[in-house]
Amino acid sequence: MSYSDAELVMATQLAYLDFDGNSYDSMNAGELVDSILQQYGTYDSSTGTWTVKDGVSAAAGKQFDYAQQILTLSEENNVDSWRNWTIVDSCNNETTSGYYACLIDTGDGSAIVGCRGSESYDLEQKINDWVQADFGRLNNELTDQQADATEYMEYLYQKYGDDYDTFCITGHSLGGSLAMHSAITAPEGMQDKIDQVVSYDGPGFSDEYLDAHADQIDRVKDKMTHYEYSLVGSLLLQPDGTNNVVIQAHDDPNYDGLSAQLNRHSVTNIEFDENGNVIEGERTPLMENVREISLTLELFPTAVSTALTEIIYSTPVLFYIAKTVSELKQELDEVVTEIKAKISSLYDSFISLVVSGEYEIHASEIGSMADDLEAVRTDMQQIEDQIDAIRKNLPYDSVSAIYYKNCLRVIGVAMSLDCLKAKAIAHAAETAVSKYNQSDRKVSTCF
Repeated sequence: MSYSDAELVMATQLAYLDFDGNSYDSMNAGELVDSILQQYGTYDSSTGTWTVKDGVSAAAGKQFDYAQQILTLSEENNVDSWRNWTIVDSCNNETTSGYYACLIDTGDGSAIVGCRGSESYDLEQKINDWVQADFGRLNNELTDQQADATEYMEYLYQKYGDDYDTFCITGHSLGGSLAMHSAITAPEGMQDKIDQVVSYDGPGFSDEYLDAHADQIDRVKDKMTHYEYSLVGSLLLQPDGTNNVVIQAHDDPNYDGLSAQLNRHSVTNIEFDENGNVIEGERTPLMENVREISLTLELFPTAVSTALTEIIYSTPVLFYIAKTVSELKQELDEVVTEIKAKISSLYDSFISLVVSGEYEIHASEIGSMADDLEAVRTDMQQIEDQIDAIRKNLPYDSVSAIYYKNCLRVIGVAMSLDCLKAKAIAHAAETAVSKYNQSDRKVSTCF
C-alpha cells in the first residue's frame, strides 16, 4: 500500500502514544487520540483549543502534547485517514532500554511499524534515548534499542507475517534511524514484504556499522528513503542505496537566529504540498557545515571520532568552540605553509650559490615565521585556559552537566596537543635558522 508523506508522519507520531493493548484495544487511532485528550485535557469550545489539566504527571502531560500535536498536523495538512487505523501491537521497553514501537493496521492487508524517537521529559528518558541510543550509534556495537528493534521485527514476522501483504517501517529522529535498522536486520521473509522504509530526519550510522551490515543493507537498500531537513538528519552516514532527499522545512517560529535552525527538527516544521507529500529543498549553511564535519570525523580514529561527534551533537556553544579551534588550526596550517615555502626558497638559494656563487639568503624571515607561529600558539593556549575555566565552573548538578564537562575536557586536551605541535614546529624553525647561521659563518670563512 502506498502512503503519502503526511500519512507516514502521522504514523511516526502515533508511535509516541502509550498503547498498552488493553484499555485501548477496541479503539481506532482517532478514538485513542480523543480519549487521551479527554482524559488529560480540557476543551474550550469558544476557542476550539485543548489545555492540559492541572496536576497531571510529566508522562501524562507528554501524552496529551503528542495527541494534540497529532490533531494539529492532521488539520494543517488535511490528512485524516489515520483516524481509521488501528494499533494492534506494541513493544514498550521504556523502563529498560527506552525502545518503543507499534504495529499499525491501515487496512487492505497493509501495516506500518512506527518507531518512537528520542524523548526528554525525565532523566531516565534522556539517558536511554539521548545518551545510550543516540550516541551509541557512533560505533558498530549494537545499542540496546537496536537489539530490541531486531527482536521485535522477528516477533512481528512470526506473529503477523501471514496477516499482511506489505509492511512499511517509519520513524522520526532516533525513530527514523531505528526504522532503518529494523528493516536492515529483519528476517529475510519480513524483508521481502517490506515495501517502504522512511526516516524523517534521523541521524545515520557509523562507517563500521555499514560495513558490518553490508549484505543485509543490500537486500533492502532500494526501499529506504531518508528525508533530511535539520542538522540532526545531517549527522553520520546513511546506508548505501538510500534515497536521501533534502526537503523544505521552516525554522521554529518560537526562536530567532541560530536557535531557530537548531529547533527546526520537529515534524511540525516539515512543509508538504497539496497532496501531502514533502517538497524538495536545500541544506542550510548550518546543515552543510555539520554534514561535512560529521563525514570528516568518520575518517578519524574511532576514539577521536566518537569524542568529537559527541561534542558537536551536544550543544551550540560547544559547536562554536569547535569551530574556533578549527579556524585556529587553519591559521596554523597557513603559517606552516609559509615556513615550508621559505625553506624551499632557502634551498633554491643554496643551489644558486653552488651554480653562480651568489649568496643571499634571508634567514630572518624564517625567524619571523617562527615568531608568528609562537603567537598563534599563545592564542590557542589562552582559549585552552578559557575552556578549562568554563569546565571547572560548571557545577555537577545534572547528567547533562557531567556530560558537557567531559566534552569540554576533550576539547581542552585536543587544544593542548595542538599547542605542543605548534611549539614543536616553531622550535624546528628556530633550530633550522640557527644551523643555517652556523653554516653561513663557515661558508664566510671560505671567501
